[in-house]
Amino acid sequence: MKNLSIIVLISTMSLLLLVGCASMKDAREAKGQGEVKIYDVPLESAWAAAVEVINDLELELVSEDREKGLIQAQRPISAFSWGEHIALFLEGSNGSTQVEIVNKKSNAANITAKNWTPKIFAGLDEKLGPGI
Repeated sequence: MKNLSIIVLISTMSLLLLVGCASMKDAREAKGQGEVKIYDVPLESAWAAAVEVINDLELELVSEDREKGLIQAQRPISAFSWGEHIALFLEGSNGSTQVEIVNKKSNAANITAKNWTPKIFAGLDEKLGPGI
């Protein structure tokens, strides 16, 4: 009976961990659903600042695709969180750059996951001037 209880407990815990999981792909595919700011700087300057901010926040830079205007970062699993996936979409136009940030928890049940969007925008504001 004790073994059955342990099996049920482990199965339930495993199921809870899998329900509501998000991936880097989910963050990427949520383009248009994130928070947006526009900075009065060229795309190259905004891009360099975004990479710097990611490094300053000690997030893991996963990939950069300038052709798609996409920077992906993540916070891996830690003692305090199951991790987060972050996608930054940068689009330059007429000397200014629009930055959209999508932040997804790796697990929906993760109540300790951070929303990195405000911290990333604060870092960009510090490096580029206040965005609108």
